Amino acid sequence: MEFHSLAKQSSRARLTSDIVLTEDWAVIAGLQPIDLGDDRVAMPDGIEGQTRKVLENLALLLEAGSLRRADIVRVRIALVDFPRLYERMNLAYVEFFPPDRLPARSCIGVTALTRGALVEMDFLVRRFQLSSVSHQLSAAKRENPLPP
Repeated sequence: MEFHSLAKQSSRARLTSDIVLTEDWAVIAGLQPIDLGDDRVAMPDGIEGQTRKVLENLALLLEAGSLRRADIVRVRIALVDFPRLYERMNLAYVEFFPPDRLPARSCIGVTALTRGALVEMDFLVRRFQLSSVSHQLSAAKRENPLPP
């Protein structure tokens, strides 16, 4: 397993990794609308801006982990003031994913999030493994050998 933080000097790096990579999966948990390079920078105003910032941060982490947006399989969203902010959060959220590649998702209402954030998200991402693909191709060749 690999544990990575983009900004080792950040206050959050003492508490959590930005991304954890296993052989088959990547886990990103507790992603907030903060500046990943300096978590002391103020968060964007409003749920739309905060949602977009979380997803911008996700894009940075995916790139850092050599991961693809299309391989996100699950999202869990924690939302403060759920009844008032849910629809507005969704408007920003759907901009990020193609309509035919929406990951499984749950959204829960919470009383509060750290630093006064309005939204926080967790992601489970399937890792594309070249060795896994090579293994599958080798197995397919054994099952269906080409004629000489």
